[in-house]
Amino acid sequence: TETYTPDDEEPSFYDDFTAWLARDDLFSIPAAQRPLLTLVLHKLLASSTFAVQNALARMERRLQDLSAEWEISEVLDDLDGVDAEAEEWEEAEDQVDAAVDRGALEEELSEIREFLRRVRAIGKNAKGDKLLTALELGFRKMRNLGAADKAIIFTESKRTQRYLQQILADSAYAGAVVLFNGDNKDPESKAIYTSWLAQNQGSDRISGSPTADIRAALVDYFKHSAKIMIATEAAAEGVNLQFCSLVINYDLPWNPQRIEQRIGRCHRYGQKFDVVVINFLNTKNRADERVYELLQQKLKLFDGVFGASDEVLGALGSGVDFERRILGIYQTCRTRSEIDEAFGQLQLELDETIAQTMAKAQRTVLENLDEEVRQRLKMRESEAIAIRSSQERALYFLTKHLLDNQATWNDKSGAFTYQGDIYRLLVEEGTGAHAYRIQHPLAQRLIEQAKSLRLEPAEVQFWYTGTPVIGALKDLIGSSGWMQVEVLTRRSTHETEEIIVVGALTDDGSVVLPDVAQKLFQLPAKARPLAISIPDQLQAITDFQRGIVQDEAQQRQQSYFSTEIDKLDLWAEDLKNGLELRIKELEVLIKETKKASMLAITLEDKLMFQK
Repeated sequence: TETYTPDDEEPSFYDDFTAWLARDDLFSIPAAQRPLLTLVLHKLLASSTFAVQNALARMERRLQDLSAEWEISEVLDDLDGVDAEAEEWEEAEDQVDAAVDRGALEEELSEIREFLRRVRAIGKNAKGDKLLTALELGFRKMRNLGAADKAIIFTESKRTQRYLQQILADSAYAGAVVLFNGDNKDPESKAIYTSWLAQNQGSDRISGSPTADIRAALVDYFKHSAKIMIATEAAAEGVNLQFCSLVINYDLPWNPQRIEQRIGRCHRYGQKFDVVVINFLNTKNRADERVYELLQQKLKLFDGVFGASDEVLGALGSGVDFERRILGIYQTCRTRSEIDEAFGQLQLELDETIAQTMAKAQRTVLENLDEEVRQRLKMRESEAIAIRSSQERALYFLTKHLLDNQATWNDKSGAFTYQGDIYRLLVEEGTGAHAYRIQHPLAQRLIEQAKSLRLEPAEVQFWYTGTPVIGALKDLIGSSGWMQVEVLTRRSTHETEEIIVVGALTDDGSVVLPDVAQKLFQLPAKARPLAISIPDQLQAITDFQRGIVQDEAQQRQQSYFSTEIDKLDLWAEDLKNGLELRIKELEVLIKETKKASMLAITLEDKLMFQK
């Protein structure tokens, strides 16, 4: 934990602005968007004084012209990831703005301008000054561990991101920094992307999606050329940074799920060193201290081999309700005792929720240590095939079935060698292996080959070895029965969907559920031709399952249709509003032109205005 103590002007501004935000009569924040925007302003304020300037300037413009639509995206744009939760934060539709009191409005405008003056006058940022100290401490720890000098710095604000870039540009780390955010439109990122495309032209690394490829290019540059990546929440999901062992939370989110996602970028399969996490803490803010205590001591986000368990975080749901509670404390509590009392109550509620969830999770794990559980555990890279998605595993074993003796196989790592080339589901750099995925030409060829196979009835004998553990199949050991599998193709105006229909029953007439029957094909098996007739009951069960699948597909289609109709209605309403606005503008223009015509002196001028 890297603590910092701001100068008096920073906490003074913070206290005054926080108290001002707690008012419910503000004109500068639309009523329907008040909870989310209040959260955003708190986050910007905690990030840096530079981050909150832009929002204050927008609030000033809002008060100068209340008739103008204030797009919430204009403020949310500075925080990656918040817009995804916007709907959960919006108030009910009946929330309306208060009637405009011109005197009160002018007073609020004056207050905002004073806040702007004060925040612009803060020249020194204590938190930013501590960054170099944190990096030096972190890199010293990396060297002790034998890890590479690589650090990812997370901030919630793009403006803070640029501020930190400037700090590092004036330090010994100049030229060793790369940015990563939801846009990646800065000139440096574009240049890195262009260079990466040229280097990897014609290889499997280029997916064809510009968004995905520019992310891959920036991660690649961080791995091979830069020491530090400054990232927003856009880098908290979907990127692999296991070559980096130092995570710096410059801004600490209130949502524990986001913190776990950040650490998970480095602390993942294949990580060779302990991950070091450095957090910044304001010693002059009691609420910040209590939030940190909850995250560290109660949720144990920074301790242990696994960090916070999925089940503990699962007890908090999406984390939005947790953020709401935290925001409520920041909004209503001012004194140290009020803050401690509110956080104490929150911790008691958390203790009860987590205890109940953990007890249920332990029972579930002990009773059903199934393959689904295995996939959720953080397993070693040597067992990569067990943690791949079901689609990837299906592709691997389909490939193995069709190529058989033509290739050599490593089921544990999900790799095979075919015609002198190495293919892997999980590609390591420097191995020269192909990234084997459904889009790969070899996979496409084998999938088409599999589709063209003529499938005859056969007897298949499965062996339950206990690896992997599939609890649902234990009751079927020693049983025999019948299974019929179909592919149902459903075509609609917007998509073509292929759905697997499974009908299965045991010899004693018991129906086997489709998801249980499909698990059989995760076991080793041997097949031989089947010459006897198939029972009528099997066809009846398959017909029944087909009806269920068709009903579900119909519901999805109806949902899609309803969504599209809603989009059309909104589009039509927007178009109508735009036309009405244009009509009003034309009416004003006609009125002004008529007036000008009446005042015109010459006949030519009058004629011009009439035209």
